[in-house]
Amino acid sequence: MTVLILSLTMLLQVMGNGWIEIEKIENTPTFLEEEQPVMEVTSPGYVVFAQYITSDDCGYCMQYGSPAHKQLKSNFPDDYVYLSYHSASFGNTADAESGNINPIYGVSHLMETGGAPKSGFGDSLPLSVGCGSNTCWDSDFGAGGNMHSTVNDYSMRVIQSDNGDGTTDVTISSAYVGSGTTATGLKLYAAVAEETCNSHAYTDGTRGGNCWEAWLLDGGGYTSNSGNVGGGTGFQSITLYANQWTNYTWTVSNSLVNGGFSNMNTIAAIYSGWSTSSADENVYHATDSTMGPLVDIGVEDLSVTNAGGFAGYVNGDLLSVSALISNFGDEGYSDGGVITLYRVDGTQEHQIGTPTQLNSLAVGAGQTIQATVDTTDFTANAYDAKFRVRITNLVADKNSGNNVATETLDHDMVPIAYTPTMIGSNSIDRSSVAQIEVKAQSMDGVDNMSSMTPAVEFSANGQDAWTTSGVTGGEIILGVAAGNPRYEFFIEPDDTMSSGMYDVRVKFTDARGQESAWVVNDGTSGEGAFELLNTKPMITVDPVPSVKVDVETQVSLVGHVYDEETDLEDLIITSTSDSFLGWDPVTGMMTVQFSKIQRDSDGSPTQSSIYLSVTDEEGDTTGGTLLFNVIENGMPRWSPLSPVNIDEGGSSTVFLKNMLSDSNQDGTPANGVDHLSIAIVGIDNSELLSASVTGFNLVIETIDDDATGEATLTLRASDGIQFSETTMKVYVQNVNDAPVLDISAFEGISLYKGEQKVIDLRSHLSDADADQEIVDIYVNIAASPQIAALYSMQSGILTLQWEEPGSHDVTVTIVDDEDESSTYTFTVEVISHLPLTVSKEDSDANVYLVAIDDRIGRVANYMMTLGEDVGLSNIKTTWQICNMETGLCYDIIELEHPNTESSIGWNYEVTFDRVTSNGGLVYGDQIKLVDVTGINANGIDLKMEGKTLYWNITEYPAFAEMGNEELETFLTDTEATIAKLEQEIKALPEGSSTRTSKEAQLEQAKTSYSMACDTPGVVCAGEDVGSSGEPTGGLDSNMMVYLGAGAFTLIIITLLSMLVLRRGSETEFKDFSNNLPADDLIANSMYGGAAQIFQQQVAPPVAAMPPGVPPVPETGLPEGWTMEQWQYYGHQYLQQMGLL
Repeated sequence: MTVLILSLTMLLQVMGNGWIEIEKIENTPTFLEEEQPVMEVTSPGYVVFAQYITSDDCGYCMQYGSPAHKQLKSNFPDDYVYLSYHSASFGNTADAESGNINPIYGVSHLMETGGAPKSGFGDSLPLSVGCGSNTCWDSDFGAGGNMHSTVNDYSMRVIQSDNGDGTTDVTISSAYVGSGTTATGLKLYAAVAEETCNSHAYTDGTRGGNCWEAWLLDGGGYTSNSGNVGGGTGFQSITLYANQWTNYTWTVSNSLVNGGFSNMNTIAAIYSGWSTSSADENVYHATDSTMGPLVDIGVEDLSVTNAGGFAGYVNGDLLSVSALISNFGDEGYSDGGVITLYRVDGTQEHQIGTPTQLNSLAVGAGQTIQATVDTTDFTANAYDAKFRVRITNLVADKNSGNNVATETLDHDMVPIAYTPTMIGSNSIDRSSVAQIEVKAQSMDGVDNMSSMTPAVEFSANGQDAWTTSGVTGGEIILGVAAGNPRYEFFIEPDDTMSSGMYDVRVKFTDARGQESAWVVNDGTSGEGAFELLNTKPMITVDPVPSVKVDVETQVSLVGHVYDEETDLEDLIITSTSDSFLGWDPVTGMMTVQFSKIQRDSDGSPTQSSIYLSVTDEEGDTTGGTLLFNVIENGMPRWSPLSPVNIDEGGSSTVFLKNMLSDSNQDGTPANGVDHLSIAIVGIDNSELLSASVTGFNLVIETIDDDATGEATLTLRASDGIQFSETTMKVYVQNVNDAPVLDISAFEGISLYKGEQKVIDLRSHLSDADADQEIVDIYVNIAASPQIAALYSMQSGILTLQWEEPGSHDVTVTIVDDEDESSTYTFTVEVISHLPLTVSKEDSDANVYLVAIDDRIGRVANYMMTLGEDVGLSNIKTTWQICNMETGLCYDIIELEHPNTESSIGWNYEVTFDRVTSNGGLVYGDQIKLVDVTGINANGIDLKMEGKTLYWNITEYPAFAEMGNEELETFLTDTEATIAKLEQEIKALPEGSSTRTSKEAQLEQAKTSYSMACDTPGVVCAGEDVGSSGEPTGGLDSNMMVYLGAGAFTLIIITLLSMLVLRRGSETEFKDFSNNLPADDLIANSMYGGAAQIFQQQVAPPVAAMPPGVPPVPETGLPEGWTMEQWQYYGHQYLQQMGLL
């Protein structure tokens, strides 16, 4: 089965590779045969150039692609040029046979390597791919073939001359014949091709056309698959000039073409540039040697003019029709032709005169024919007259598009006027004008509003008494830019016009003097276009006369009463006022008498009035009021006092002297006003302001800095006999005050890190201005970071929260709607954590620890419980192990304590690497609890504060608790200590304190040794241990026998196992020497060598603290002491310090 699966896998792989290779060779998509459409393409009107990719083995090329190109060339021999890049295989169309050779690389220029048929029109990408009919390229050709828009501004021709010596001269001529500017930087694309591809037969035996054989290069050189002749490096660069031929000639071998000179076709095009790796250049023109010189006879101009010089024509005018026929071709023309003029009436052509024979024309020459046409019998309502010239019977004309031309001349029609329109009011009086807007339609293409002249007349309604008297305007055309051209007229009434309704009419005259009919506007129902109103009498107040109170006075009404149609003396003037005594039309005087002076509510004198009724001769009556200044008779008089404006909290002084006048009892003016006294009669809003008068100075002061409003002062002026009073308005205006924040509510704020505080800031805002709602005060908060202090304009709530401890400033800026602002800053203290009490004595501390085992040779073990309930969780402890004497710390670890054990406490070991590697704690070790952290029930961090907790390792476990190895080590160390003390004692003088101390230590060491020997299972050789003896302590002999027998049995089993294994694999010896780190050459070479590390001497173990040595204080050894001094004098030190 495995072989079968492997075979199938290999077969699939081979098949996959095969398909990949096939895909590489033939990447031409398969096209369905395309049904030949029933249609015929037409020439775009200029030459089209194409590059065609084909190959020997391309089925669609031989069946459709090449026949389609040949058919286009056959149908449009002078409008279509193409070159075939014919390769050996469509899997590699960029071979040398196709013309893809240095320095041109025609196929690479089109960015192609495989696949056919493909055609590039006008050098544009992408190429047209695939062909399923003999008309497959027609659409590209008919659409213009991507040629440049100025293709007809250029001309080209190719002349091939057989030299008779096996060579041919090829001359390519190019010229710019347009009216613009020729393109620059041009390249002359040129190739020699086989007109019938004898050298490139398809596999079915058929042959295409125009197959590439050689490139024509700069400097007269050319290159083919036979090599480069002349050393050309690229296409020839050319510069063209207007109406001048630029010629380049090459001499090529006839052997380039299978069939020689008779089968040679040179193809040329003007390119904007050339690249061997990319296309999309502009192609300005193209040609080949099969295309003869351009023959183009066409109409250059056809004109129709009025013999009278008018823009259009009116029936009966004589018209001149003139046509210019020119030779636009490359050579002179003498093959004849016929020129015929026509008048076109709808779809019918009516010949004008007899046809004219075309003369022989040199290049650029022309022939003019002319005829005169009488328009009398032309259709009366025709919009225009159309004329046509046609050239026929031309020989070999290449451009039939310019053989016919048509021209028209507009018929000048009679204009039509529109009904005149009244602008504004249809009712006017004699002091105003009637405004009229008029328009017309020219009804032809000759005239417009600017060439037509309007005339406006008016008449009394229905009277047909038309006149232009008083008519103005109509000289300036309006609304042209807005598309609403019109004229405006004005009718100004005079005294001869009676009041009533009037009609308006208008007519327009065009430039030929043709007049439209009159068009009348007599109103919607014939009642008239506008009304001339009778002017009613007018009553004018100014100037206001002054009269004394209780004095009969005559007042002239000249200038006060007026009528447009009636004289003042013919008006009837009456009044119902008690102050009106009569009207005298002869003198024009009205008699009045006022019994009192009118005063306003403030007591100031006001003008008095008389209402008059005035009737004119036509019976129209108008009414109006005349005003009078009724003056005091010997009483002081006040001028109107202007209101006084004061800002809140301000004051103002007003000088009143200029506001007063006085008269004597007979009404004559008094001599000044210094004799008058001024007094304040009252203030209607005494809570707003106060006022005082000194002489003529009135001093006004506000009472409250924030109060606003208005008050009225009543002032009195007295001359000692009479007095008069007036009032003055005082306005106390608001001065905007900045809003205020009660900052006291934000003093002393402290938060814990991460704690959020919410403050109703808006409740602490105030604004003295009543027009400012507190909710509309803009509040801006600035803090670092900004997100730590967020304010909601909607709720007025300020939210504070920091993640970093320390002092943080918050700046509050408040702005009212008058842009008055205040800025306040307060400080928030952010506390990083709460203190956490940790103790090994006080069980009520937050965290209480008890050392379960902290003795020599053991691993430190602790019991940790929670004391005071603060909801502590996520507890972490940090431990260090150090040396009591040096203070040097060796290791530090952090422990995490699961929350699930918080109710019962945590029993755990502190497993330092140093402890586990040394077989447990040693004398002089110091265990430190350096940090405890956690989180309380409110999510606030707690951290141990205060002194670090110490546990000094100075005690051994009880002998009964020691294991065999511990006892063995203890006995050996104690024997060494005893021997050392004995040697030291011998060297000390009798009775010295040092000797006494060492003797005490010796005695204590022997006691400890004796106690160890008394431990069950321990057998010591003798208790008199001296410096000369070997270690005598040891394990029970029976135990040693058991251990020895067990060890011996284990050794025998191991040896037998090794023997069996060795016999079973004698030929498979393996060298394990490299397993030793020092011998591992690979490790040493890769990592810089490990031998020195693994072969270094092992550090001697730290000596255990002898039994009986007092524990070192938590604060460490006294300053300057060594551990050896502590062993001998520590007990005495503790007694002196009161620590025992």
